[in-house]
Amino acid sequence: MSTRSYPPTELDPAPPAALASLDSGTFQHQARADGMIFFCVENAPRRACGTHAHADGSLTFQTSLCGRVKSVERDALVLDVGEQETRVRHHLPSGITLDSLADHVVSLELRQIYRSRGRATIDAVLSDAEGRMIFWVRDGHVPTDREAHGLSLRLTVDPQETRLAVRADTGILSLPCPGTRDFNAGGRDLTLALVRAGADDVSFALLRR
Repeated sequence: MSTRSYPPTELDPAPPAALASLDSGTFQHQARADGMIFFCVENAPRRACGTHAHADGSLTFQTSLCGRVKSVERDALVLDVGEQETRVRHHLPSGITLDSLADHVVSLELRQIYRSRGRATIDAVLSDAEGRMIFWVRDGHVPTDREAHGLSLRLTVDPQETRLAVRADTGILSLPCPGTRDFNAGGRDLTLALVRAGADDVSFALLRR
């Protein structure tokens, strides 16, 4: 089991060696049809998996992987984690491309969080070999400040529209749903792509540029 902290601590602010990319036009056109983000891991080593019960009654299934990306498929990353080949299956918003990750060493922190009845919250962070975030995706409950990788995220709900507000270095930004926004926070160049937003329900991808 990995001993990496959660959220991961970035070692320095330099851009990561391998980046995911976003085509904003494709995302905007397809986001309503995409609807959700999902991650799961097939054939993970036993040491990579853990289950945690919390005082509030929630339950977290966590998978921590580090390996070289052998191939990038339409809906999966195939990782060589040493003793075996592991497949990270995903449903990401249209317009996000991971092809540049091929042959790079990456780490994945995947959490499935069950807080009440219904589906789990999916929270996945992919980082480069130096521990720098490549992307973070979240689908489910709105993350707390502790979970938000140095960001502050809030939903604003009114009868006409639900928006996601984020604190950037230049002030508060507000995203419509669906929508994308490039911004800078803590010296990092980021892109936020909002897929879905409800009263306490959100689906988004945050990419490091």
